[in-house]
Formats: sequence, structure tokens, C-alpha cells
Amino acid sequence: MVSNFLLVSLFVACHAKAITNLAASSTYAYAVDLDKPISLTSFQCMKKAGYSTAFIRAYDPSGTGKFDTNAVNNIRNANKAGLGTEIFMTPQPRSTKKGSTQIMELLEGLKKENIKATTVWVQVTSPVNWGSNVDNNIYFLNDIVSMAKIVSDLVHSSWCKVDDAGCASATVVSAEHISSNLAVADFLFIPIEVSSYS
Repeated sequence: MVSNFLLVSLFVACHAKAITNLAASSTYAYAVDLDKPISLTSFQCMKKAGYSTAFIRAYDPSGTGKFDTNAVNNIRNANKAGLGTEIFMTPQPRSTKKGSTQIMELLEGLKKENIKATTVWVQVTSPVNWGSNVDNNIYFLNDIVSMAKIVSDLVHSSWCKVDDAGCASATVVSAEHISSNLAVADFLFIPIEVSSYS
């Protein structure tokens, strides 16, 4: 829904004559997160509107979870439009698939398309998507991070609420802290460095 609203807003912004020209502060950048297929023209419009980065979902939580095939063209189109790209996964914690399996499906899906991931952000959304057993949630998140450690020389994980001003400094926090905060946070991102998995 938010993606559709954003795309409509960007369409209007790209085709309307501006009354004033607003620019991002030099200390801030505009970014957008996407989970739908987006055309090159739309990415060019985002760039023109002042966006600098597209966060692109590469793991779809529907069903038991799967590689999001929309990510491939979205990454390529965003790059052609001159936008930076970040990859994120929305894992499926209620799946029969372990967290390690889900991160590997994402990495293998990108690898198959000759796309190298250096960082994967893990999107931890509303608590209703997670089980009530905190220990299981912690295990699931740690399983994702542990697999990333296996495929990488360097793993850095941290958490931040997207609307949190401290997000830029991204303090390293344990999975226990993340899981206990699922009750109060609507949206968390955990960046995991995967050191150019290819």
C-alpha cells in the first residue's frame, strides 16, 4: 500500500510543474524501500525527485518464504537510473525453513543473476508476524546472522528503528534485545555484512 502511494506520488511529482524546488539537506538523503516491480522510468523519476537510494526487497515472506525475483530487475533498473541500492529481506519466521536457509536462498538467487551482495538488511516487521516465544525469535535471527558469518569474513549486525535518529550510528545490539523490542517496534532493520558473497 505504501509502495503504491509512493509511486502515485512520484508520478504526480514527476509530471507536475513545481512551485518551489525542494532539495534534501546536505546531511540527509532520500531513500525508498520497494517490494514491487518498478520500471526504469520510475527509478529515473525517483532520482529526479531527489532520492539517492532504493532499498530493494530480495526475500519475499509469502508462503514459507522465497527469493523475490522482482529484486533482479529492480536492482538493475535502480542502478541504471543512478540510484544506490541496498538489499533487504523480509524473512518468514513462521516458516518451516530456518533463518539460515532463507538468507542462503536470497544470496543464491542474487548469485544466479550475477549480483553481488555486500550487505543484506533484515526487515523485522510487526510483532504479529512473529511467534510469542522470544527464545525461538532470537534463535531464528541468530541463525540468519550465523549463516552470514559462514559466507563472509566480516559480519556486522545492528538494529535501529527506521524513524530513529540514532539509526545512522547503528549501535551493535544482541538478537535478544531485538526480539524483546518486537513488542514495541513496528519496523526494524538489521544490516548484515556479507562481504561480497559471490
